[in-house]
Formats: sequence, C-alpha cells, structure tokens
Amino acid sequence: MKKEYIFIIVLVLLVVLIFVFSKLNNKVYVPPGNIKLQITDLREGTGEAAKVGDKLSVNYLGTLENGQQFDSSYGREPLKFTLGQGQVLFGWDQGLVGMKVGGKRKLIVPPDLGYGSVVRNSVPPNSVLNFEIELLEIIK
Repeated sequence: MKKEYIFIIVLVLLVVLIFVFSKLNNKVYVPPGNIKLQITDLREGTGEAAKVGDKLSVNYLGTLENGQQFDSSYGREPLKFTLGQGQVLFGWDQGLVGMKVGGKRKLIVPPDLGYGSVVRNSVPPNSVLNFEIELLEIIK
C-alpha cells in the first residue's frame, strides 16, 4: 500500500513537471512590473519573421545612453542563440520576435530587461542599454 502511494505521488509530480516545462518552452519571459522596451525598425527585412524557438544568427552593437560602446559582434563571429529561451537578455527575447531576416532593429532595453543591478564589464548597474541588431539568418 505504501509503495502505491509513493508511485502515485511520483507520477503526479512527473506530470506536473512535464506540463510546466512544456509551457515554459513556448513562452517569452516577461518580468512583472511596468517595463517599457522600445523597438524601432531601422531597416525592415524581407525574409522570414523570427518566432519563439527559432535559432537566430545576428550581428549587434551595444551602447550605453551616453553613446559609449560596451559590446559588439562586428569583427567576430555573429551571435547564435535560440529566441525566447533566456540565452540572451530578456529585452532581446521580447524585442526580436517578429523581426524579419535582413532587417536591422534598434532596441532600447530598460534595466529590468537588461543586466539589472549587476555590474557587467564596463556597464554600470541599472543601465539602459541601446542595441542595433541585424538579423542575418534563421538557422534551420
């Protein structure tokens, strides 16, 4: 009888975990609060539109509000990541959905969708981050 209860409990926990993970894998994380991400298309692409779960290849330039560059993929390999999976800043996971291959987009990322209160290299805590991102490819 005791083994049956343990089996049932383990089975229920397994079903709950599968349900939770399946929901997480199809959603973009949106932190609570009044957070405003600014999105501007500098050049509209003509290719396929990016969606959550797509593997993207991008070039980008990151600057602070004062114009100081803090990061760039230019001169190196393009950055490759899966959209909506938390592999990049939350602002990117939200701001690149719907962007078309060949496009260039400007994102102004508030601290809660960027690095937050963490000091990261030359980026002060609670910084607003500016990115210009070119979507090179959706990798199949």
